Amino acid sequence: MESNKVMPGGIMSFPYQKRSRVQKTKPFYKECVEASDIIVGFDLDNGFRSSMREKVSNYNMINNIIDPEEVKRAINPYNLEAEFTANYKNYPLINSYMAVLTGEERKLRFNPMVSMVSPDLVNNKLEEMTGILNESILKMVVDSAFSEEDAKKKIQDQARWMKFNYRDRRERMATQVIKYGYQAQAMKETFSRNFEDLLISGEEIIITDILGGEPILRKANPLNIFTVRSGETHRIEDSDIIIELSYIPVGQAIDEYHDELTSAQIKTLEEGYSFNMGTSSNLFTRSLKNQPINLESWMNNQGGIGAIIEANSKQSMYLGGSFDEFGNIRKLRTVWKGMRKLGVLPYLDEQGDSQKMYVDEDYPLDDDQKEQVKWIWIGEWLEGTKLGDDIFVKCGPRPVQFRSLDNPSKCHPGIVGNILNVNSSKAISFVGLSKDYQLTYNFFMHKLWEELKTYKGKVPRLNMNLIPSQFTMDQYLFYIDQMKIAFEDPFNEGQKGAALGKLAGNMNQSTGSYEFGDIQVIQNLLAVLTFLENRIQESTGITPQRKGAIENRETVGGVERSVNQSSLNTGKYFGIHDDFRSRGLTAYLETAKVAWKDQKFKRQFILDDGSQQILDFDGELFNESEYGIFINNSPSDNEMMQTLKGLAQPFLQNGGTFSMVMELYRSQDLASLQRKFEAFEEQLQQQQQAAQQSAQETAQAQMEQMAAVEQGKIDLKVYEIDENNRTKIEVALIGKETGVETEEPEDNSEDIQIRRDTLSETIRKNKVSESQKEKEIAIKKTVANKPKPSISR
Repeated sequence: MESNKVMPGGIMSFPYQKRSRVQKTKPFYKECVEASDIIVGFDLDNGFRSSMREKVSNYNMINNIIDPEEVKRAINPYNLEAEFTANYKNYPLINSYMAVLTGEERKLRFNPMVSMVSPDLVNNKLEEMTGILNESILKMVVDSAFSEEDAKKKIQDQARWMKFNYRDRRERMATQVIKYGYQAQAMKETFSRNFEDLLISGEEIIITDILGGEPILRKANPLNIFTVRSGETHRIEDSDIIIELSYIPVGQAIDEYHDELTSAQIKTLEEGYSFNMGTSSNLFTRSLKNQPINLESWMNNQGGIGAIIEANSKQSMYLGGSFDEFGNIRKLRTVWKGMRKLGVLPYLDEQGDSQKMYVDEDYPLDDDQKEQVKWIWIGEWLEGTKLGDDIFVKCGPRPVQFRSLDNPSKCHPGIVGNILNVNSSKAISFVGLSKDYQLTYNFFMHKLWEELKTYKGKVPRLNMNLIPSQFTMDQYLFYIDQMKIAFEDPFNEGQKGAALGKLAGNMNQSTGSYEFGDIQVIQNLLAVLTFLENRIQESTGITPQRKGAIENRETVGGVERSVNQSSLNTGKYFGIHDDFRSRGLTAYLETAKVAWKDQKFKRQFILDDGSQQILDFDGELFNESEYGIFINNSPSDNEMMQTLKGLAQPFLQNGGTFSMVMELYRSQDLASLQRKFEAFEEQLQQQQQAAQQSAQETAQAQMEQMAAVEQGKIDLKVYEIDENNRTKIEVALIGKETGVETEEPEDNSEDIQIRRDTLSETIRKNKVSESQKEKEIAIKKTVANKPKPSISR
């Protein structure tokens, strides 16, 4: 790989990479690092990233640092105005809009879902799920209390659980690794600071590495990262050369590279900044190796920030010192895409099927087996670090290559970054969209304050000769202030000079006021400032309603519509950041594979909600799969969560429990929360059904009791009628036997016959009823005659 570009001082060449392992010696790595040192400061990424000047200007604006040259560029391109005064200040408006987005990012739910992407292991997972389901079905079928309806319901519940909840042990382990790292390394804060970088500079970059045997994830400063040959991608990791230039404390350099630094090199790191021994006039002298540079004064002399970061022949002189003015050591780390020679060896497996395996370049061929190897060149990430002027450490292949199982040449540098550009255009950040408006706003605010300083309003005009001669000025002002009375003496004017003896009335005695300043200019400036505020609002896409500024005349629906539309306007920033987090955490998992390759351990950690979890790690099992991380923070999910929280109070009022409300506020997984609410609703439904059934049984018992009472009344009435009829019949029979005729109603023979039949049926029913009553009486007597249990005292 070679990259040529005309630069001050000649043509830059990067060493060829198609070399065997024996050719990649320490001098080769030094040559690559030295070549990358020349690249630092030059924009060689085809112009997709923002220039260093643009990024420095954006950071300074957010940090309330003003560069007069930058202001002139925005509001005075023709240099028609005079130099700005020293009291020119920044009046930050963009900061408040950026605070809205950063605050919302910190409130986002974090619930990464980890799944295996290796095809073979995915098939194994499906087989395990099928086996668990079949075993459960078989157990229910052979159960003696088998119920087809209950079995169907249990199968559906278990299928739903396996679809949403079931995780392979590797997936559970990967999820625990992420949660452990998220807490142990404060990744939430790291990603939030990355999001700020995205809004300010249009870039966010994170680096994974192994430090002290532990996988780490650290934020990188976009100002310190230089890339070469990025194509049209928006990802930093797709570049061929990635350079990180920074100044770190000497102690940190020793901590990171203590296993490679010699005693002499450590001594150089500690003493190299302070003094450089030399001779002068036969006397030993001591001078600073790197004279500290006062960047502020240098910028003023060279013409502002734009000059200090302008790539030129003085780059190494001003920015390439071994130490900065505070004694921090210069660290230049280069990661580049090299090449590696690899062999493809075909062979037959135990079943006689043709297979292939990859062998290293020094693989010894077996002539007896007639082995034939096809040699190929694949990508490999190499790295080297330069401390100060001539200390080279950590030179060699990257320990973590993140190789794909499908493509052996596909690998990863361990650096993840986003560029906020569209296709082949230059990246424009959130701050960059409104920076010119902010600079113009600062200018007109400066003009406004200048006008306000000279504006005195209306000043009264007073003829001093009208003040009574016996009054001093203090007395005169006292009466005006305390008594609200202004005394005048028109004759006082006639006692002076040529006017002696003349009345003051003959002279001009008009009074009035003067107005110092122009109020119309101030009003015009305020109108321009209001216009600029509206333009910044439009360019950022953040409405006042989203910032919490709501007027009384606004409706609820209008406010919600404004907030939703504003969220849509800024949604791309959150989507890009979610993709960045997903890729960063995937790189962290791959780094953990190498750092904990042969380890087995258990570590306890505490989540944000206070719950405890244990990371049960098995390096051998963990390394078997590739993992994919999915983060869902869609606006609809966030809106649903807010809606659910708004329904917490009605939920409690309608039978909800505090435990479910607490789960609502603490849960980060909507799918899990949905299943918990479904289980709660199912339990609540079962309780309602049981209560309804109990109420129905109680009502049925009451109805039966009322029916029994009514039936008793009917039976009593029938009994009375039967007794009366029986008495009448007995009287009639006695009369027939004794020959005494009883009075009977006159009637024909047919009516008499009907009455007799009715009477006979009534007598029969009475006899049956009497027989039943006698049996009941006998039963009651039997129960009453039983001995009662004695009560001991």
